[in-house]
Amino acid sequence: MKQRFRLYRRNGGVYYIHDSETGKQTSLGTRDRAEATALFVARTQAHRQAHLNLQLARAYLAATDPMVAKRTWQVPMEELAKTKRGATYERWQYVVKDKAFDLIRKLANSGDPGGAFSSRVGGWDRFDQRVPAPQSTTLRWTWVGCLGRSS
Repeated sequence: MKQRFRLYRRNGGVYYIHDSETGKQTSLGTRDRAEATALFVARTQAHRQAHLNLQLARAYLAATDPMVAKRTWQVPMEELAKTKRGATYERWQYVVKDKAFDLIRKLANSGDPGGAFSSRVGGWDRFDQRVPAPQSTTLRWTWVGCLGRSS
């Protein structure tokens, strides 16, 4: 199997990663070989073990925020509405209570990328037909544990 990523150093001494699949070159922002190697290994492992990394991320989130596994989609909807002012706030309050959201309102927001959420709403196209565009776009964001901490 051909290795996807390659580590190299440019003339200025800064280390880069080359993605052989996309041709993209990304600066690691370091001149330290040990740090560059650690970042390179992390990138390579992330590519090879994507599912395991998702499980590790959930474990880290659960350790820092015990409520992450219990938080439902109602929480980010309410928190986002709180960021609005005036007439926009009133519109968001109305939309958050819309029965189109009943499909997901009590669904755990545990970072299941495309799994339970998408199957529950019957796919994004169907969901977009029932929910106004700004709200459906908002729900496509990854809300995994983003509330209660800086993002």
